[in-house]
Amino acid sequence: MQDLQHFQQRINQISGILSGTFRLYVPDNLQTHGETPLIRAIGTFTSLHPNVFMTVHSASTRDVEVAVTNGQATAGIALYPQHMPGIQSVPLVAEALNLYCGARHPLFEMPEEDITLDLLAAQRIIAVSDAATSPRWKEIRTHLSFHASAENVDARALLILSGNFIGFLPEAFAKPLVDRQLLRRISFDDLQLITCFHFLARLSPETEVMVETFRALLEESY
Repeated sequence: MQDLQHFQQRINQISGILSGTFRLYVPDNLQTHGETPLIRAIGTFTSLHPNVFMTVHSASTRDVEVAVTNGQATAGIALYPQHMPGIQSVPLVAEALNLYCGARHPLFEMPEEDITLDLLAAQRIIAVSDAATSPRWKEIRTHLSFHASAENVDARALLILSGNFIGFLPEAFAKPLVDRQLLRRISFDDLQLITCFHFLARLSPETEVMVETFRALLEESY
């Protein structure tokens, strides 16, 4: 199999026509709703290189990193950079997360100016990944009480919509629910968390051309 992969790589380099299998791993909490850079990159890549068999796997951030490291994935999108020999790690784009409560939550109808740090500290908050941070968050997180956890965005939204928890969601994901008055953003002086997604790939002669081609398209899409 390795000989065949080496041979396919040489064909790719000589002919300029990509073929083979591209295994892309993405985290569960990566949003693909609407027109996103990842969707544009996949669309362009698969249009320009129809001989490539594309597979996309959704997994936890940790599983994405493992799949890239052990060669199971051709490339992956992860929340954390990797500083390991043979691993290419390229920052892509930062995503802003806002604080929300559901329509059933006591804070939903409360005026923004009445929401204080002490009041937030009394709420049940969904735990926040270490990958999401901001200078202001570092100041206030020690005052807050975390009572639930949810690794992906959909699960977080379920907890928030229950009315018993408040938590952070990407603005693009939350907007349709805000428009339907199912969620309300708690501004708290424009509190936001920032996460940065990274493109990861394990460098190998078998996949180098495909990886570099897809990475370039992905960077151009942002």
